Amino acid sequence: MTDEPNAEPTSDDRPRLFKTLNGWVAGLTGLVLAFATLFTACEKLFPDDPVPATASSNTAAPTAAVPKADDSAPSKYTGDGGVKMEWNFDTAQWVLTDNGVEYDYDEITSPDPTQVLGYDKVNQAYLRWPLKGGLAQESKDNKANWTDYIELKPVADPPSE
Repeated sequence: MTDEPNAEPTSDDRPRLFKTLNGWVAGLTGLVLAFATLFTACEKLFPDDPVPATASSNTAAPTAAVPKADDSAPSKYTGDGGVKMEWNFDTAQWVLTDNGVEYDYDEITSPDPTQVLGYDKVNQAYLRWPLKGGLAQESKDNKANWTDYIELKPVADPPSE
């Protein structure tokens, strides 16, 4: 007896509008989930923040240098236009002051022992300059290209008492 008036309707007994509406909701839900998964994968593949290089990459991560162990090396430099570079013993960083703006550089191991190499995390920039003074150069593309920045001259530290 399937012709009972109080029988529960089966899913096939629903009006066509509800069947179509359920299909659209299911399709849109699947589409949203697919975009969310794609967005998450893209964030992991292309992060906004620099991630230290791993052993599998071609470039090595910046290696922290031993902070100013050599007292004979200059801890202050000056350049044209009031530019100055100074070692901050409290933060163990190089501080570049240019036009009143300060940039902090972590000293990292330089492949050239005659140069100082620093990395500015905030601006994702490298700066290198000769230990005895000379032309400082900047790289904003992970050391692939270097542009001339400014001529730095060492400032003699006053003798300590």
